[in-house]
Amino acid sequence: MKLALQSRWMILSNPRDELSWEPLNIYDSDKLEAAYLTDPLSEIPITIQNGRVEVTLSMREASTIYWETNNRRVIRGTWFYSEGDKSKFYPYPEIEADLLEGWFQTIDTDVEIPLSEDGNRYVSIKIPQPEKEKEKSTTDKNNEVPPVDSTPSTAWLMKEHSRNSKKTKVVMRSFPYLKNDFEGEHECPASHLIILVHGIGEARWSPDAMTLNTVENANNLRNDLNTARIQQFGSKERVEVLTVPWYTSIHNKELKLKLQSITLPNIDTIRSLANEVIIDVMFFMSPVHHEAILEEVIARLNNIYALFSQRNGKEFTISFLGHSLGSVILFDILQRHRSRLPFLVSNFFLIGSPISLFLTARGDQIDSEFAFDGCPNVFNIFHPYDPVSYRLEPLLDIAYSEIDPVKLPTGQSSWKFSTAEFKKLSESVLQFGSMIGSKFGGRFFGGKSEPLLITSEKDAREKAERERERVDRESVEKEKDDKLHKVPRLRLNSSGRVDYSLQVESNIASSYWTSMNSHSSYWTSSDTTLFILSQLIKSSECE
Repeated sequence: MKLALQSRWMILSNPRDELSWEPLNIYDSDKLEAAYLTDPLSEIPITIQNGRVEVTLSMREASTIYWETNNRRVIRGTWFYSEGDKSKFYPYPEIEADLLEGWFQTIDTDVEIPLSEDGNRYVSIKIPQPEKEKEKSTTDKNNEVPPVDSTPSTAWLMKEHSRNSKKTKVVMRSFPYLKNDFEGEHECPASHLIILVHGIGEARWSPDAMTLNTVENANNLRNDLNTARIQQFGSKERVEVLTVPWYTSIHNKELKLKLQSITLPNIDTIRSLANEVIIDVMFFMSPVHHEAILEEVIARLNNIYALFSQRNGKEFTISFLGHSLGSVILFDILQRHRSRLPFLVSNFFLIGSPISLFLTARGDQIDSEFAFDGCPNVFNIFHPYDPVSYRLEPLLDIAYSEIDPVKLPTGQSSWKFSTAEFKKLSESVLQFGSMIGSKFGGRFFGGKSEPLLITSEKDAREKAERERERVDRESVEKEKDDKLHKVPRLRLNSSGRVDYSLQVESNIASSYWTSMNSHSSYWTSSDTTLFILSQLIKSSECE
């Protein structure tokens, strides 16, 4: 008998690229396969990717639930081919795969299977020589023919040929299990929901409704959060990240045509930046469009909450994450339209945020007593070279301009570091004082200095210089600590500190490209991810 056929359902990630097929994780693939075996042309939507996507088998299409994108094709992959890179296999169309499987089930010798009516494309299948020898010896002994497919299908010599070309394709029956098949996301309710609101330029970074940049950012953040959740915290509390692509309410066909009619025909790159990026700020600052944007985001927030509550199946915390202008939008909603949200917000993470600049430009006054109703924890996270980011603490109280922001523990973009550092971070900012220095590798002020072991005059000078530098550092830290004791405690979160800075290497040049890249660096920063995750877990423990 032949080995069972192992299918793998796949989704076309880019409709403009017929080779952009990506395998679904094993849990979603098995779910679709079970439904297929019951009714291959079922019109009942099947949810995959933890309820973010629905698949209709009759149409072989996948549609998103929480935001609007064009539907994507799905396929039941059973036979696959490689274009040359044997690490990447693509599925044959189901009709051709069924043809190949039908032939495969009946052959007991080498064969050529035509894939086109003119016979130009064909697949050759050669039975491995060891199998023929085994067949002969077994037939002589028992007068019976042994199973043809007693070895894995990859042992069969199978290739696709074209009579008009010398190039061949490696052919594979069944899809192998992947290394990370059982490490990925599988279907389970979420304990935490993060709603992401993007900033300016989404119309530029998302050129069509097929590939939304903000969705990719949400996917990356979700994957990183849940990887860290398992590997670093050992937590079973899954984190879901959904996004609000509000830019579609502005960048419509009417606007595009109007801009094309008034834009001068030169320096195209700069003008497209103005029309697709800078214009978002201008729209947001205008009285009419400002309210329209807020209305759009509020409606989408409430829609996400309603759908997610219905589908998730358990209680969950909600956090906001605003990037760039998105943080300003969420700030305005929490400050002016809080009563229109039917849910509490546990955390509000501002990343790469210009909120302080907007508040200053608008003449909005806030002080150290400022806090949001229904949102107890606010954190302003920034890269020190991000040109769009601003500190928030000095706007609440000018005395904080003399106090450095809290530095996030750094793992140098690696998961291989202790989560104890984040526990220390929470403890240190709660205590303010000298504990800040001690928890992050500094010393308790007033501690004993290391003894100097003098081996030469040069060594003595170097030791003395290092000791002076240490004393100077401790003096500076003590001065900062004294200042920290004198400033009012901020009410935007339980720690009393709001500004959190990523750590970067001191030798990184503050060039134009460094600055531009830093504004999007948060999506790949493990330090940002772990800080957000630590706050989510802390929120659930407090509830």
